[in-house]
Amino acid sequence: MRVLGPADGATFRAQRLRALREHPDAFGRAPEEVDSSEVWTERLRAYASSELDFLLGAFDADSLVGAVGCHRDHGIKQRHIAYVWGCTSSPSSAAEGSADDFSSPRSSVCVRGPTSSRSGST
Repeated sequence: MRVLGPADGATFRAQRLRALREHPDAFGRAPEEVDSSEVWTERLRAYASSELDFLLGAFDADSLVGAVGCHRDHGIKQRHIAYVWGCTSSPSSAAEGSADDFSSPRSSVCVRGPTSSRSGST
């Protein structure tokens, strides 16, 4: 697993579109509402310096097989509140349990954030 960056924008978008088309009832957005690859690339660039947002990707070799987003509230008194959004996995990785890694006790990313240098995210 690793934090997704700008180079992953198009790949993430393709995976998100697949998930929305195959499981429309599982998400709050329709495929036609998904932002362009360029928008995702810029969003992931902004996330790289954010203490509030990130996307975590699961990989099989070099292929993105799962992703989960995290958004932390902006307000000083609400920064302890975080939302997990858009958890997706490819059909083959779901069968293997890769999506379970996102919430596993082994993965501290949901508790501390993707790097230990991010302060105040507990």
